[in-house]
Amino acid sequence: MRNLKLVEEAKLTHRRENPERLCERALPILSDLLRGGSPGPAARAVVGSANAPGDAEIHLVGRLHAPLCDDGWLLQRLGQLIDARIWSLDARGTGSFANRKWFGIDADTGSFPRFGTHVIVGVDTENFDWLDRATPDRVIVFCSGVTPSICLDQLRRIARDGAFFSSAEAARFGAGHHVIVPPVALPPPPPPAAAQAPPPRGVWRIEERARWRLGIVGQTHQAVQDVEAGEGLQRLRHYADELAIYDAGRLRFEFGDQRNVRFFARTPDGLLPFLSRLDALVVRPRTWYHESGIQEFFTARALGVPILCPATSRWAEYMQDGIDGLLYENDDRLLELVSDLRTAPGWAADIGAAARKCTAALLDPERLGRAYAQLIHGPRIAASRHAARAKLS
Repeated sequence: MRNLKLVEEAKLTHRRENPERLCERALPILSDLLRGGSPGPAARAVVGSANAPGDAEIHLVGRLHAPLCDDGWLLQRLGQLIDARIWSLDARGTGSFANRKWFGIDADTGSFPRFGTHVIVGVDTENFDWLDRATPDRVIVFCSGVTPSICLDQLRRIARDGAFFSSAEAARFGAGHHVIVPPVALPPPPPPAAAQAPPPRGVWRIEERARWRLGIVGQTHQAVQDVEAGEGLQRLRHYADELAIYDAGRLRFEFGDQRNVRFFARTPDGLLPFLSRLDALVVRPRTWYHESGIQEFFTARALGVPILCPATSRWAEYMQDGIDGLLYENDDRLLELVSDLRTAPGWAADIGAAARKCTAALLDPERLGRAYAQLIHGPRIAASRHAARAKLS
């Protein structure tokens, strides 16, 4: 019955010229096949060594030299959290990162990790021909932010354990995957506002009216995306004194002539200045595999910036609606909530404070270190579909 539905979906997808929808339907089937088939050498080694975690060497594999995309940032961040040898898919030779040596993968010369646990960050690359020769004891894959077709093509080659940052995303790949909090570093606390001395008697001071600033993220740096402003986004700019857009991409062509729109480039140090000026941040609705913004979402919450998030977003499970964030179902509801935030600054401050407190506990460095140690050294399969919610309580 399941295969028949897949065939019917194939016909519909072909007519609509949307192969990603078909591939999405096949993701749980791929997961079942990987777990239900006969175990290969890697799987047998894991079963045999499950009672002695921590004995094998840990290898971090990914694009080390792409810090502006989620894959590169995540690899660098994991390199700070766990004791592992770092392997780069986008460079050859050797080098140093955070006072640690990294090695470039080159299958032709035999430079690639062997045995142990391989933690692969990102699957949008063709450089995995070496993996079968590496005979890893275990493979953990972080594969957020890529299309279902790429997931199907790559996971059938490399996946053993999947690791995801939300239970909603993990559920699309079937049951039995790891769900873990993203390892976002807590930003430094903002400096206290300097007290301004009152003017001398008889001297008048003209102060500019405070501007209410609303922020959005235009695109992720994982790939250039075709984005359209749409009616909802065009209406949104009228609800703020300033609409700030981070990494605008092609939205620059939609809003470049608007006086109350300001653009911020995505740079290694550009996120904090962008978020620190905002009164609220809107997470825009996206197809789940194009929904990124890991650092933007959690850093904004850590700074106490109120976030308005689609109820269907993978990040929605990290928020309690009306307490430490706001969820919306459509554009009309979004505009209503934005108007309420602007006219009720005390309520907005309470939401921001609750988000800051929750995120400080969630991203505590010691807590993150323990969580990722458990992921890497713990059981091979973890039925943790609701782990993200459990971590919030």
